[in-house]
Amino acid sequence: MTDRTTEDIRALARPLRGAGDLDPLIERIGDARVVAIGKAGHRTLLQPLHLERADEHVPVAAHGE
Repeated sequence: MTDRTTEDIRALARPLRGAGDLDPLIERIGDARVVAIGKAGHRTLLQPLHLERADEHVPVAAHGE
């Protein structure tokens, strides 16, 4: 992880001290039928979606756009 990535994470991170701290997340989720959070979510529910979209993102990643 780069220093910039670490700085960005620290700037966006919010402590979870109680159930009320989840309110902003609950608002963002809205009426979603499926929510996958964390690394495990990427390897399980969303894996087919990520594999399909990987080809779409390769040119962008390769050119740094």
